[in-house]
Amino acid sequence: EALLPTCAFYAIDEEMTGIMLSKETAPNMADVCEARYAKMKRVVREYSLMQVGICLFHEQADGSLLSRPFNFYVFPGASSRRRIVMDASTAHFHRSNHMDFNKWINQGVPYLSAAEYDAEAEALLAESTPQPRPRVTLTREDDVAFMSSAMATLHAWLAEPWAEDGAPAELALPATNPFLRRAL
Repeated sequence: EALLPTCAFYAIDEEMTGIMLSKETAPNMADVCEARYAKMKRVVREYSLMQVGICLFHEQADGSLLSRPFNFYVFPGASSRRRIVMDASTAHFHRSNHMDFNKWINQGVPYLSAAEYDAEAEALLAESTPQPRPRVTLTREDDVAFMSSAMATLHAWLAEPWAEDGAPAELALPATNPFLRRAL
């Protein structure tokens, strides 16, 4: 990470579970950028990332470039609903280039699509949002007296929140049972 801001430029490469859906999506040197993008957009909807490579290039004093390659496997997160589809020819290519399929599955950095991330974040937020609970009503005379005393202590502390030495005053709530803690 520290090397990234100092590089002259960088290159990104990726390996996928496939690169072509049909002859219509085959790479063509005559494609303009928009046509190539439209083809590849269809491909990435069908196939998954397997590995990402980033190569940083640093200029040396003698004018040469020092390359620093980094590769890491990526695999859909456990909560992802993504199907993994792989062309047989792609599997053969990766195997012949020593792709470690076990490492890809077992140690790949988990990822989610933007839509999956948004859905998961929303679900987690919904789970963590506290539901309003009904207020506790104290009916026992001892409980009402305890609450009055605790609230008087709190009001006194709020009126004088600083100790004599100028440090924040400490407020210690009285020990009690879970019912009265909830009432507090």
